[in-house]
Amino acid sequence: MDFVSVLWILAPVLYKMFFMSYITLAVYPVLLFIALFGATFFRKGQFNQEWTNLSQSKSLQGLAAFCIVCHHTSQQTCASWLASGNIVHGLDAFIRTGFLFVAIFFFWSGFGLYKSFANKPDYLKSFFRKRIVPVWLPYAIVCPLFTLLRLFVLDEKMSLPYLITNLTGLTLGYTFGWYVQTILIFYGLFALAFGLCKERKTAVRIIAAGVAVWTVAGLFVDHNDWFLRGEWWYNSVLLFPLGIVFAQNEEKLFCFFRKNYTRCLIIAIASSALLITGAHFSEAYLGYYGETWATFGVKMQFRLITYLFQALSAVALVWLMVLGAMKIRIGNKVLEFCGSHTLEIYLTHAFPLETLGLLYNYSQGSFFFRRPWLLLVAVMAVTFVLSVLLKKICSLLLRRKHTA
Repeated sequence: MDFVSVLWILAPVLYKMFFMSYITLAVYPVLLFIALFGATFFRKGQFNQEWTNLSQSKSLQGLAAFCIVCHHTSQQTCASWLASGNIVHGLDAFIRTGFLFVAIFFFWSGFGLYKSFANKPDYLKSFFRKRIVPVWLPYAIVCPLFTLLRLFVLDEKMSLPYLITNLTGLTLGYTFGWYVQTILIFYGLFALAFGLCKERKTAVRIIAAGVAVWTVAGLFVDHNDWFLRGEWWYNSVLLFPLGIVFAQNEEKLFCFFRKNYTRCLIIAIASSALLITGAHFSEAYLGYYGETWATFGVKMQFRLITYLFQALSAVALVWLMVLGAMKIRIGNKVLEFCGSHTLEIYLTHAFPLETLGLLYNYSQGSFFFRRPWLLLVAVMAVTFVLSVLLKKICSLLLRRKHTA
């Protein structure tokens, strides 16, 4: 192999190294420190008996929320679709992995819903007030606010029908609001299935069928501005019914994993690594955007292959998370805060990200320009403040409505 061939192979790596923000790489050890600070590690033969309690699940979701902010920040700083002059590498590991973190939310949502239903009498009678409204209300607040930001700060043009649907939240007035729309539909499906079916297994089959229909519809619908807008709407939703099934069989699964822990851990690590790698390359070289260049058959084939890699990698990673939780009990003040504000963090981080992203990408005189680490720190700081404010506003409104 001659020098030119070697240089050609190494060129992408050298390019990234040259345009790398090495300070930004600190996010990885910082995330690891946040995850493990104050953690309890269990010795061989010992297991965390509280691996699925509320505190543990909230901490894991809090960590996932932090990673989702990193994912969306990476799309502003080092994604391949950005102008080449604005790309600064450092957060690359987050670009194509957002669906994995959302999968954690879907899993714990399904798990928590079933546990509440199984343990609380007449749970469905107050389901709308206690489950639907607390999720819908903050979304209804941020949609008109973010729509105004898109109009007057981001200078986006909207037709009158699109403006109305964005203001009301029927379409995504808030850029990242797809998860809220999706989970509210799944909540409704859960209440309908368990409300009508006497047999719990039948209810779970109905939910699984509903999620399957959602996924198939998403595969057929091309990218658009209205509904089922892209693959992120469905490539991790499989974890919602799996969370329900897991909750139904928690004791059996715990016993099985405990007896076969080492073997399961090796398989989970290997499958996660292989499937996530496959998901990365399938999205990069096949992907979901065939409507712009491929025939219908080729488009659907590429979408299905990419989907299978992504869905299975999400299952493998959540399995690995469960096995990790059996041996490590995490929890600290940062994770406690993020875990108690996951929805609010999700629904507010686009405000500073999109606003400061303008300074990062287009204002050369700005201190944020081409400094992804600073953009991430600023976005997180502002998001924490906004999430507390949003939670307090919603708490006041819900309390006032309840006492009225």
